Amino acid sequence: MSYYQRGGYRPRGRGGYRGRGHFRGGWRGGHGGPRPPMGGPRPPMPQQFVPHVPFDFVICEKSFPRIRPNLDEDDILKALEERDFLIRPDESEYNSLKELHDKIIAGISAVQQTSTQSDFMTGDMDQPENFQIIEFTTIGSYTRNCLLKNNKRVDLAVIISTLPTHETIGQVSRKVMNKMKETDASCAEYLLNSTDYGFDITKDETTTVAVWLTIPFERLPELCPGTHISPEFCQLAQRAIKHTQWYSSTIQCVPPQESHAPLLTRIFRDMRQRFAGFSTLNVWVSDLLVAHCIMNNPKQEETGRLTPQKVMRRLLQLLASGIFLPHSVGLTDPTEQGYRIHQNWSLNDMDMVCTTAQTLLRVWCNGGHRAVLGLENTSNLDTQISIWNDIVVTPSECVLKQE
Repeated sequence: MSYYQRGGYRPRGRGGYRGRGHFRGGWRGGHGGPRPPMGGPRPPMPQQFVPHVPFDFVICEKSFPRIRPNLDEDDILKALEERDFLIRPDESEYNSLKELHDKIIAGISAVQQTSTQSDFMTGDMDQPENFQIIEFTTIGSYTRNCLLKNNKRVDLAVIISTLPTHETIGQVSRKVMNKMKETDASCAEYLLNSTDYGFDITKDETTTVAVWLTIPFERLPELCPGTHISPEFCQLAQRAIKHTQWYSSTIQCVPPQESHAPLLTRIFRDMRQRFAGFSTLNVWVSDLLVAHCIMNNPKQEETGRLTPQKVMRRLLQLLASGIFLPHSVGLTDPTEQGYRIHQNWSLNDMDMVCTTAQTLLRVWCNGGHRAVLGLENTSNLDTQISIWNDIVVTPSECVLKQE
């Protein structure tokens, strides 16, 4: 019997029969567990978000030849102008508002040029707080010529150097009013009211100028809720300044005779007030949508600028095709990089905007444009069945549900 057969040599250690060697855990389990087979199932790759582009009839109009003649474009234009005349302030109302605006601007400018010492004292203050007006600008609908008769108000944004407290509001407002009275004694009849965002100066019950106080953008984190003006109001004022600057440099640079933006913006703002399904569309979204329908026309060199009639129809078509539905590219806010204006909407809000536009578009295309514009007394147009030129229009129903 050999030495190996008698058991004199038993290999151990690395590579041995009893040692684990380089197979940690063994072949059949152990601490390492069973080894997975080669080429087994792999975890699924994460899905890439690919937003869809909503259908835009204006871009591919030649691919869809009409089977019926177009509606009378002249009649639609007359209806647009007729409705615009009813909803916009008349000349006397506009001049009264402009006069109040100019006087307040002159008062703010005078305060900016003088010393920052305030004449407003309170019992809790040993000395009045100093402030300095850094910049002021007119914002909102007045700058875009989009005022409606039921909301005749001008907004001003005033950037000051001091963190705005309620005492600061009183100091700024009183000093502006005093400067106005120095140049025009009739300003003593104006009413001055403090608000959460600043103060209002009112000439009568329907003519008001709202002054929003804010601070430089980089100092917004210093605001303390409860002590200063709410940070939300200061941010709203800062955003309104950006909106006004973008609108003036993009839309208002077009010659007035070639741009129908003010007319169409007033018309659509009036529609969002009359139809509950459009309530999600705030003023800025409405203005941005009208601007998109007017300016974003790849075939402008070939077909020229879109007429007001075509812009209005295109607006309803884009909403009806789902420009603000989930996974749609929608519209990007030009003043907020990477922010899609409908990304924080609820599914119900998105669906209501889309279904309301679908119903109104069917009414419009079948000859009911005067009813859509509000020139005919047709109640619940977006929620009840209606008949137009022997065509029955049934309101669309919501299908999206919030999870």
